[in-house]
Amino acid sequence: MKPSFTALLSSLLLLLPTSLRAQNQLTADATVAQDQGSLAAIRKAQSPVGDILKVQFQNFLNPGVGSKDVTTYTQFVVGTVPFKLNDSWNLFVRTQLPLMNQPSVAPGTESAFGLGDINSTFYLVPRKHGKLTLGAGPTFTFPTATAKVLGSGSWCVGPAAVAVVTSGRWLFGSRVNNQWSFAGWNKAGRLDHAASSQGSR
Repeated sequence: MKPSFTALLSSLLLLLPTSLRAQNQLTADATVAQDQGSLAAIRKAQSPVGDILKVQFQNFLNPGVGSKDVTTYTQFVVGTVPFKLNDSWNLFVRTQLPLMNQPSVAPGTESAFGLGDINSTFYLVPRKHGKLTLGAGPTFTFPTATAKVLGSGSWCVGPAAVAVVTSGRWLFGSRVNNQWSFAGWNKAGRLDHAASSQGSR
């Protein structure tokens, strides 16, 4: 006995809601996966220990400098290159190149525009990241300034550390280091310099 047209139509109508629910679920799953992938990519780009090649530009204006009340300008070109050492560890090489413009800050002082002292830091970081990721390594500053007023005139070295905390969609990062001079032509004496930077996204 052949099924009637009415019976076939009734069967299709019964199956339609199930098919639509399945299609909606697949669409929702794909959207969630896409959102999670986008979040992971954003975290990699913003994290100090995200294992992707990064080049960043940071600009700083410093008004009211010296007796002439001038404004100095520095642009840092910061490159971070990750290297996979093995299945457990990554090495991050972060190099900071300062481009500086410094007008004469006082009578008798010279103005200058050019390259400042280059700093390179090497972080050893676990490849497996949790809510808290820590890394550490040495940092070096090289007397590469193209003018005396743009640099310290000293070779410096010291320890550095990085910490990253992730919580939901939030990411908190911090970098600290301390450097001491050990050579160079700086006549002001030995340098002892600490620095830190924090950020949240």
